[in-house]
Amino acid sequence: MKEIRVPIDFLTFGVAEKNSSWWNFDRMLESWRMLDSDPGAAPNTLPLWELMKDVSSKIYDTDHTDEELTDAVNKWRNIYLDIRNSGWNPLVKGFKPIQCRIRPNGKLYIGNGHHRVSMLKHLGYEYVDVVVLSRARGFQEFKRKLKSLYRREFLYQPVDHPDVDWEVNGNGYLVVYDTIIKCFHPTDLRILDIGCCTGWYCYKLAELGNKTIGIDINGTRIELAKYQREYRNASPRYPQFYKQSFEKHLDGTVYYDLILLLNVIHHYIRRNPDEAVQAMKQVANNSDNCLVQLGIKRIPISLQDFVHRVKMETDFKEGVVILSSEARPIVVFSKKKSRC
Repeated sequence: MKEIRVPIDFLTFGVAEKNSSWWNFDRMLESWRMLDSDPGAAPNTLPLWELMKDVSSKIYDTDHTDEELTDAVNKWRNIYLDIRNSGWNPLVKGFKPIQCRIRPNGKLYIGNGHHRVSMLKHLGYEYVDVVVLSRARGFQEFKRKLKSLYRREFLYQPVDHPDVDWEVNGNGYLVVYDTIIKCFHPTDLRILDIGCCTGWYCYKLAELGNKTIGIDINGTRIELAKYQREYRNASPRYPQFYKQSFEKHLDGTVYYDLILLLNVIHHYIRRNPDEAVQAMKQVANNSDNCLVQLGIKRIPISLQDFVHRVKMETDFKEGVVILSSEARPIVVFSKKKSRC
């Protein structure tokens, strides 16, 4: 089975939730901290002793002797000190792969390797390779549709789930997100993402307390965006997603604090720069601010001329160009001086 690399913080104990109060990483982590201070600590003084005793009696209905517990704790003590002193290399050390199961909610439950994961977590490792024993059927269907959308293992936006490690298009999405945070400090804003794709920006900004709405003319993208709500543990109210063109959505009845036009407007410019300016007029009629990312390859007007026309022919008075890359710059349009 193929291994995948996942953040250690994604991994949790593969037991029933009713046992989470006592079967978790805490007692293991405390044991490794104690061994850092006193490598020769008596086995029965380590929290790991009581944890292993609980596991044997509460999970496996077996009572281990003190001698058996001592041997087990000493085994893990030696493994921990070896990893701490020599580093983690499972091939050299001959360990079986760390195994996990991916649940429908996106959680990775460890099936085998709890002790090693806790050691690596304590030692500051951020990622670990795991073998996935089982995957959620619903998410496999999600991945199939995702792949059919792009026709390759390639993502236009990130999908924050441990079972998707496909390459993301280098369109500067992190720079865009950082620019939104820097320029608008978004909290409790109404935000519209036009051409929202699979909804990454909507979910990330909703986590900050914003009222986010995503629209896209592609129904599959909207379906995939909605599907992610459960495993992201997102609010049932926001984000909201609709299959709709922005020309129909922006009818003047709803006003937004910020509208995102990410990799959308250049399609209008390529057809006709006048059409793109008219689209920006409609955006300006529904918001004080708009953040645009556009590809400037093959557009029949310079970026500077486009920004100038938008400022001259709409209510947007400022247009700040931020070069995330020469190919896909970001422009922040505002009706008053922006913070960028």
